[in-house]
Amino acid sequence: MLKYLNVQRSIFEDATKVGTVTEYFPLYDNDEFDSHPVTLSLSGLFMNTDIMYTYDTYMEHVKLTRATADLNEHYDIYIRNRYPFRNIQITTNGEKMAMVSKNTVPAIHFVIHHPVLVRSILNLMEEETT
Repeated sequence: MLKYLNVQRSIFEDATKVGTVTEYFPLYDNDEFDSHPVTLSLSGLFMNTDIMYTYDTYMEHVKLTRATADLNEHYDIYIRNRYPFRNIQITTNGEKMAMVSKNTVPAIHFVIHHPVLVRSILNLMEEETT
């Protein structure tokens, strides 16, 4: 996991040097979290098991993600109370690329470069998270 973290950190640093990375993810209250627990997004490891957050750990992750965005002008986050997907993480790099990752086992990643599809995903996320 530490090796994976270091690789992801390097990818993030490289991506934010050449463009703005934007991530969209939910902010759940305690009751909703209890009804629909959240898993740690380690889909890039293609693990055979999900690692569940506690609510406190989830909120700490949200806090640290916000702090990272505050420190990096090329990293935008959209954290919303209303979020259209439970087990999907969406990351974009401007209109160049969208990556849709299923966070639960089995992991699946779709990397989309087609401009029309990327704009459609951006429009969907804008509509769904406002």
